[in-house]
Amino acid sequence: MILARFRDLHSLREAARRMREAGSAKVETYTPYDPPEEGPDAQGSRVPLVILLAGLAGGIGFFLLQAYADVIAYPMNIGGRPDFSWPAYIPNAFEMGILCALAAGFGAFVIASGLPRLYAPVDRFPMFQEATRDGYFLLVESDDPGRDREALEALQPLRLEEMA
Repeated sequence: MILARFRDLHSLREAARRMREAGSAKVETYTPYDPPEEGPDAQGSRVPLVILLAGLAGGIGFFLLQAYADVIAYPMNIGGRPDFSWPAYIPNAFEMGILCALAAGFGAFVIASGLPRLYAPVDRFPMFQEATRDGYFLLVESDDPGRDREALEALQPLRLEEMA
């Protein structure tokens, strides 16, 4: 693992782009704030898609469960009401859809964040203590550290540290 510190956000993004193009196995950036991603390196999160699909599945599934119970399993004729009185199913199905979306969203967020992780290998670098104050860092994990170290030195970082 190699950790490099850069002067500003622009040089960090350029270094990350070049290291990905060079074929480094894993490239991570650390900044004191969360800047908006730009360009081809920007990756969207799949958490909103998981929330949407879970909400739809929960709502539709509970609607079908109510319809099955009321029409097929336990049909009752109460006050001349039709067997499939679907408007009564909507509020419950909506609430179950929200509950499923909430539970799936929380689970997807925890998984996407890599939690519960109490320790990250990047914490071993003494230089990394400056990451939340004013540092722009690039962590490179690869199979060929010599090649990556040369590529990083060509990008002129402020400091460079390597750990086995």
